[in-house]
Amino acid sequence: MSNYYRVTVYNPKDDYSVIADSNGYFERLWQLSVFFMEKGFEIIEVADSDRFAEGDLPLLPPDLDHVIIRYCKKGKLRKCRHG
Repeated sequence: MSNYYRVTVYNPKDDYSVIADSNGYFERLWQLSVFFMEKGFEIIEVADSDRFAEGDLPLLPPDLDHVIIRYCKKGKLRKCRHG
């Protein structure tokens, strides 16, 4: 699970936040951040599987074709411990 990544991002234009997971879609953590930045999001927090606990969001099986939206909320999320 060396390229399981989770990101928390905020879209200031439409005022909503997202937590998304990528398990195999990107080779490097920074690529996930750039993916969302290119779509107008601000990065709140990024983590790899060594830096977040499963918590309420269990880990997903590998998926080489998708970035999975795990949580979406109106407004800006604060920096949080992923999971």
